[in-house]
Amino acid sequence: MSAPAVDTSNRVRYHVIIVFRPKILTSFSGYSLRQFATDSFSGLIVGVIAVPLSIAVAVASGVTPQQGLATAVIAGIVVAVFGGGPVQVSGPTGTFVVLAYAIGARYGYAGLALATMMAGVILALMGIARFGRVIQYVPYPVVIGFSSGIATVILVSQVGDLLGLSLVGAPPDAIARIAAYFGALDRISIIDTLIALVTIGILAGWKYVSQRVPAPLVAILVVTLPVALFDLPAVTITTRFGGLPRGIQWYGFPPVSWELIRELFIPAFTIALLCGIESLFTAVVADGMVGDRHDPNTELIAEGAANFTVALFGGIPASGAIARTATNAKNGGRTPVAAIANALVVFLTISILAPLAGYIPIAALAGVLTVVAYNMAEWRSFAALAKGPKSDMIVLLSTFSLTVLVDLSVAIQVGMVLAAFLFMRRMSIVAQVTVTRADEESTLGDDGSEIMPHVFGTVGIQRKKVFMPAAEYGMGNYRYSPHPVYHIKGFPGGYSQLSHKSRTAFP
Repeated sequence: MSAPAVDTSNRVRYHVIIVFRPKILTSFSGYSLRQFATDSFSGLIVGVIAVPLSIAVAVASGVTPQQGLATAVIAGIVVAVFGGGPVQVSGPTGTFVVLAYAIGARYGYAGLALATMMAGVILALMGIARFGRVIQYVPYPVVIGFSSGIATVILVSQVGDLLGLSLVGAPPDAIARIAAYFGALDRISIIDTLIALVTIGILAGWKYVSQRVPAPLVAILVVTLPVALFDLPAVTITTRFGGLPRGIQWYGFPPVSWELIRELFIPAFTIALLCGIESLFTAVVADGMVGDRHDPNTELIAEGAANFTVALFGGIPASGAIARTATNAKNGGRTPVAAIANALVVFLTISILAPLAGYIPIAALAGVLTVVAYNMAEWRSFAALAKGPKSDMIVLLSTFSLTVLVDLSVAIQVGMVLAAFLFMRRMSIVAQVTVTRADEESTLGDDGSEIMPHVFGTVGIQRKKVFMPAAEYGMGNYRYSPHPVYHIKGFPGGYSQLSHKSRTAFP
């Protein structure tokens, strides 16, 4: 008896899903010497901006300026080489100041380094699991609540340095800090206060003088030169931290224990989530500026690799920096070469100009970070959301209050739960329609409109407002439409139309 014939007509096909596609691999098609010069110039401008910002973020995070600069170098190169966007610039940002300071105050730098490495692993796993698109759908009220709350805590934390109080080892809690400030008002330094005011004034008004020369560079030079030349009694980097070492130092792996991993998991997850949100939001903004499209999963993997690596060199948490990325795009940067040039500029600064950086006043760095915090606070968006639907207002105020008054890690946990409920509420409004027709000829609907053929899947119809990702909401794509808007799952083009009569376009 012969064996039954094996049916090979319907073989299972295996598709390799590629989730890691560095943009640098496709960035040099038609690359020219002229574009190289433009990228290099853009990287020079961004590097000049990155130096004072990295120092300011490091000081506010409770580590040395050299560690902030090392973060800008390592994260900048790693994300440029392995990232999913063409112009993304990564480095230390104000987003992590509150959390990094709190972790360092409790566990020391070894704990902060371990949390940063754990966050890197979590980010890489998110990218491998293709969570890039999911993170982009964190509701806008949650993002604004976090950013406004973090900005408020940063502003509070900088008051001491703005006034020259020099509260070394100040508590991370905002309310406790305010109480400590009131107890030290008799130590206010007039010199430091004037330096801070001049710095803030230059940062606010320099855009009316020049758009090409970076304002942070001008502000730091204007206030540092008098301090260095006339030996003014101001608190400087040298007086607080001592001399800055040249180059980048190797720190190695921090001490690891299972108990410490358990305690740091929530802070590490918080770092990873904030990094993912900020980096992907920055990438979306950059896409709109240069007319390209990033790969979110590759970006998450690259940011994870960057955070894991920076901890080996004494760095702090890093993510895509929206101000530096936007500056890169505005100055003509179009490939990862610009971000690499930025990292090289920062590295040369560490290697050559480290002794001169010691003259920079701490009050000037506090002024720079104060302006950064003000810009990231999104006060106009906060006020607009507070006047919007009650559900948005509740989510916004809850995440903001928990960030300021309790703890950022708690705010992240509660905020994500509220985000899930908010998403479910949005989706509960959507009507579900199943389209099954698949013939070649289009048909007419009841109202005489033409229905497109070859459409399968679930179609969501919402007549009032469409739930959009936080990143697109932030770019002004949160629209109201008097007509039904159709979202066809699995259909090319995303938001599409079944009816010619109810055509609504989304960019």
